[in-house]
Amino acid sequence: MKHKHTNLGQILWQLTLLFVLLVAFYFSLMVLSYTIPIEKIAVNLHYSLETIASETKRWSVMGEFKGTKLDTFTDNLIFNKLTNQEELSAIQAAMWNNGYERYWLGDIAVLRPLLIFISYKHIRYLNIFLVFIVFYFSMTKVEKAISRTYAYLLMTMLLLIHFWIFPLSLQYTPVFIISLLGIVAVIAIHQRYGYRLSKMVLLFFTIGSVTNFFDLLTVPLLTFAFPWMIYFVLVNQHHRRHFKHNLSETVILGWTWFMGYGLTWASKWSIGSVILKENSFANVANQIALRTSGKTDEVLDAIEIIKNMWKILLPKTAMIILVIWLIILLVQSFKGVKSYQHWLSTTPLLMVALVPFVWVFILKNHNFHHAYFTYRLFIITLFSVYTYLYLNLKQRNE
Repeated sequence: MKHKHTNLGQILWQLTLLFVLLVAFYFSLMVLSYTIPIEKIAVNLHYSLETIASETKRWSVMGEFKGTKLDTFTDNLIFNKLTNQEELSAIQAAMWNNGYERYWLGDIAVLRPLLIFISYKHIRYLNIFLVFIVFYFSMTKVEKAISRTYAYLLMTMLLLIHFWIFPLSLQYTPVFIISLLGIVAVIAIHQRYGYRLSKMVLLFFTIGSVTNFFDLLTVPLLTFAFPWMIYFVLVNQHHRRHFKHNLSETVILGWTWFMGYGLTWASKWSIGSVILKENSFANVANQIALRTSGKTDEVLDAIEIIKNMWKILLPKTAMIILVIWLIILLVQSFKGVKSYQHWLSTTPLLMVALVPFVWVFILKNHNFHHAYFTYRLFIITLFSVYTYLYLNLKQRNE
């Protein structure tokens, strides 16, 4: 198995150029969206806010199943940020976001143009097509590149986090779309370039960056985990690789995703501070203190938060489904199991399975108050473990 190497300096130069281009693109999109006169979107914005107001905030589509809870509360927040109440210039408004300056709030760049033509309920309707077309497209790609069994396993994981409700809650849509398009991109790059890590580095940096542009800290890690697991399976399913090789690639791609995410966020604070002539970093520091520790009168137990999130993710019926999947993998592995070396070399999957626990310990306050959607974080743990079993139990097609 040959790997094409790229000079480190060349990769850093490419990442720097990519970062500048991405931030310039985000900034341009935001500014352009605020050049749209409020009069052009006022009617559909009014209808949209009426529709959102008519619904119970954070209501469950399936009653007692908390994992099906919509986040119309945040949709309402986003739509209320679409106006330019202070009548700032387009450049200032793009950074201010009606007081939500710590986020890029990339949804605005999509929603303001759409509101010229349609309102919230019609955006939701179109979102149904978007979500399910991307879902179908990505599943077919996984089936062809890996196997039907693994595509069905991924499908099961997405059903466990109730992806089918995402069209009704715009807050949930970006992470899902980015995750699945990331999967498609991983497969396409792997098929074209083979084992060329430099291409994946650029891709994962882009995925992390785009995630930060759109996401409001829902479950951003999914946009790393899903594409990364597909990549991991692609490079391990037919080859015996060393543990160190798998681990180093995991660290590199994880760090690259994180840098794309973090630098894009920091660029928003930096540009905002310059344009708005105020210290956006002070606001961010306050929010970090709140999200990590909570209010002064709050005593948060990370273990209890984690237990609650798992309860939301896995009701009794879901446990049955997971047992069925375990049986399927065991039945299909009639040839036995792979070598001890293969089990060892793929243990980075189990390491990534632990990342959600670390995330919750760091962001206790956020996960305590928003467990009804952050519970999806632990699908990373489940999918990592089942992918580990899938790779190490010999399948029929081997």
